[in-house]
Amino acid sequence: MSEYALPSTVAFAERCSRMIDHWLVRSRRRSSAPIELVAFWIAILSPFVLLNLLYSGLHTPADLLTFFAVAGAALCSFAIGSPYGRD
Repeated sequence: MSEYALPSTVAFAERCSRMIDHWLVRSRRRSSAPIELVAFWIAILSPFVLLNLLYSGLHTPADLLTFFAVAGAALCSFAIGSPYGRD
């Protein structure tokens, strides 16, 4: 009897595993969408902030630090927000 129970148990476990994997992928996609949305728009708008900083001049170390912080945020948000809207 255990010979017949084992394949059905393995098949059931594999089916459950596939269902859980599918659910995790869908929930990850759904939960990351707002983050991707915000990152996408930060990546779009940050060059305007960078141009404004360059136009006003980078006279103090705080200005320079702000410039590099915004540039770093722009690069990170570009990487995070690039998949937004591709579904």
